Amino acid sequence: MSQTADLEPSALGKKEFWDDQYQLELENFHDHGDEGEVWFGNLVMNRIVKWCSSSESIDKKTPVLDVGSGNGLLALEISRKGFLNVLGIDYSETAVQLSREIAKESSSHVRFEVCNILSKSSSIFKGK
Repeated sequence: MSQTADLEPSALGKKEFWDDQYQLELENFHDHGDEGEVWFGNLVMNRIVKWCSSSESIDKKTPVLDVGSGNGLLALEISRKGFLNVLGIDYSETAVQLSREIAKESSSHVRFEVCNILSKSSSIFKGK
């Protein structure tokens, strides 16, 4: 038997999973104001935000890119700590729609864009 047996892809690796998940979260946001959860956990998010905001070597004007931003909560927290140039990207249009609505509700200046970083045609990398 081969040690590198082919494995079936996880549902978490499929765009359709995330589109469906963020559609549900978007509906919950509209119905109840629920922004959703931080998929990698609040503890990890808080550590990232604390590290970024406590580092004296990172200027608040430094561009910050949140890849796979989902509902945008990490990007929004970084922005709340004073970072002025924050961009969240995700390949799920529904996730980006949710992020934009949460950002609008909180009067945030964070930008969110649909982007598949594996696509060579992505406009994010063409100086849009």
